[in-house]
Amino acid sequence: MGEAEDDGLTGFFFYMFIVHPATAWILRPGRFERKKSIMYAIGFLAALAAIKTGMSWQARGPNHYALLEVTRDSNPLEIRRAYKKISLSLHPDKNPSPTASDEF
Repeated sequence: MGEAEDDGLTGFFFYMFIVHPATAWILRPGRFERKKSIMYAIGFLAALAAIKTGMSWQARGPNHYALLEVTRDSNPLEIRRAYKKISLSLHPDKNPSPTASDEF
């Protein structure tokens, strides 16, 4: 199984065993007033969306623009100069640090 299939199955089971029962419990007639139950369900779904967004942001890879200290609007020449500057500072021949080869 690939990683995408695992994410799909995880999402399916998460929905089936957590999201759906929780929203069904919140929206069950007689548990809360109709307007309150809708607002609670919306709040619950919004909280889940915020958590999922936070987890996906945390799982993202490194921001290479920040590593190079350039902006996304930088032109290729500025990016090339920043890359060369960092590579020269980390190069084992130029950097006396014992971990320079690993950092490079």
